Amino acid sequence: MTAEGMARRYRANARLIGLAKRVSRELDILVKPRVYKGLSTDATPALARGYKAMTLMGFGSNGLPVNWHWQTDTTANIEPELVERVRGGYGAESPFVPSALSEQLVEGVPGLVG
Repeated sequence: MTAEGMARRYRANARLIGLAKRVSRELDILVKPRVYKGLSTDATPALARGYKAMTLMGFGSNGLPVNWHWQTDTTANIEPELVERVRGGYGAESPFVPSALSEQLVEGVPGLVG
């Protein structure tokens, strides 16, 4: 998200937006910048307090978030191939997926998301 918030919009950090665009280009992964006007995300309080943050969120063809804070928000619905693709493209230097976390996601450890 380039900005988010229901009443007031909080802009994401420009450097993080640039990194997302770079990863999208280099790994040929669709990352579409957008303003999110729905409920607060995990980054909203940080952005509201001036911290550098950015939300990455998947949207379905209907324009709504997919599996976000719902019963389906589990590791079973993470695409390990995509996590590994991002991690593999950058090795231990992935700007978005710390290697320890991506290893746990790929192994399918329950309870990491949701």
